[in-house]
Amino acid sequence: MACMVIEDRVHHIEYNPPYPEEYYMVTGREIQPNPVGEEAGTVVFQYYPMSAVNYFSRSCVGGNRFFVSNFQSEKSNDLRFESRFESGNLAKAVKISDNYYELYLRTDLYTNRHMQWFYFRINNTRANVYYRFSIVNLSKSESLYSVGMKPLMYSTKEAELNKIGWRRCGENITYFRNDLRKKAIVITSRVHPGETPSSWMMKGFMDFLTGDSAQAKELREKFIFKLIPMLNPDGVIVGNNRCSLTGRDLNRQYRTVIRETYPPVWHTKLLIRR
Repeated sequence: MACMVIEDRVHHIEYNPPYPEEYYMVTGREIQPNPVGEEAGTVVFQYYPMSAVNYFSRSCVGGNRFFVSNFQSEKSNDLRFESRFESGNLAKAVKISDNYYELYLRTDLYTNRHMQWFYFRINNTRANVYYRFSIVNLSKSESLYSVGMKPLMYSTKEAELNKIGWRRCGENITYFRNDLRKKAIVITSRVHPGETPSSWMMKGFMDFLTGDSAQAKELREKFIFKLIPMLNPDGVIVGNNRCSLTGRDLNRQYRTVIRETYPPVWHTKLLIRR
């Protein structure tokens, strides 16, 4: 099973608000921060299903409960995020400050990276503390959030103590376009083990890209670079010239969907999809 499932279960109570819930009145003074990202923050939650290809072909009743590290923060004051449950779609949470978190959603399967809704869980909130959440990769161009619709929240404590279920909440709500849609550049090297010059080319490129030149800084600001210095490490280790351990030219296997046979190609394709 590609998607993990946690054991926890929440019993949602039926609840109808006693009066119509008002829209948020936009003031025009709402803060519109640019995404900061994990370079200036700390990843406190990260979970991507292992493979969209095997989402259904490897599924089983009840889901896979094998735990894989998801960078869940263990600091006492950090919020604890979770989305490994039915319909959950949070991919990553980045802590920017004690009260400010950037959230990244997983894309809808088999789409052109559609991200038009959100569903996740938060634990370890503190009383009388305001938290700000920025969902930075929601892809819907227009939304009722832009005219004051509030997000839905379910509080387990409110349900237990006051019999209050899902309700609209939030302050300083704003919906705007950010400058995140950076294009990604994926560069691979040494798919043929015998092509040793490509390793030197990759080293030179990495030295340049991480340097202090104005051109390198501009490239880092405009693009996201994903570098794979050695795509065929098994073939390199055993001294092959062109093939992997399976005796195949990996440069001819990019249509593969078999993870076990050509893992470097499979994982590279998964990286590009993400």
